Amino acid sequence: MTVAWWVTIADAAVIGAWAAAGFGIFRLMRHRAQTLARLQARPQARLMSPVVSPEQKARELLLSALSPGQRYNLTRHGWFEVISNKGHRWVIRADVGVSYNVYHNRYKYCAHIRGGSVPKDDHLLAQALMLRTDENQFLRIANKQRISPRETYAWTGLD
Repeated sequence: MTVAWWVTIADAAVIGAWAAAGFGIFRLMRHRAQTLARLQARPQARLMSPVVSPEQKARELLLSALSPGQRYNLTRHGWFEVISNKGHRWVIRADVGVSYNVYHNRYKYCAHIRGGSVPKDDHLLAQALMLRTDENQFLRIANKQRISPRETYAWTGLD
């Protein structure tokens, strides 16, 4: 790498300070060349660093908000339980999308974030936080549908 240097009044002041501190001009030039090389390498490092997708960030955020048992159920079975602020047990399923994926007492509910480009895991986290903090508000805004007998048979953990 070729680096062109020129001396300005500010450079002369820095050289004078380095000389007064006992450092030579060559050490100063080497230091400036190393600094320049680091600065030039940074954009390349940023371009080469792995890009984290919104879905990956949403999954990390969801997993960080869940307890170890909830994380296990989500990763192993595709659902997790939430205890609401009223003490009721709710099941949020990640394996069926975000519409009608919240289950409680033989009913399934549909309440999700408006907008088309929100990652699924952000929807799941919003549902869980809403249930944990304000079950009544969740019930006010959610659409409710009775679970079909066939679905009840397939999903036996909702008594």
